[in-house]
Amino acid sequence: MRKHNLTETHAVNLDIANLQTQYSVRSAADLRAKIERGDLPGHPAWEDAIEWEWLEVYSSCQKTP
Repeated sequence: MRKHNLTETHAVNLDIANLQTQYSVRSAADLRAKIERGDLPGHPAWEDAIEWEWLEVYSSCQKTP
């Protein structure tokens, strides 16, 4: 893996960690569940959930050889 990819991967992991801390959840699916239950207001949590899902997709693509 090139240095550029390592830096991007680190940035993605930091973004995910920040969202986990901000919403006290472990995954985007957990965040969506909290929103759907009414535990969180939809804005901006829905936007963050969508961003988180894309970060997870990006992260999984980086792990694939």
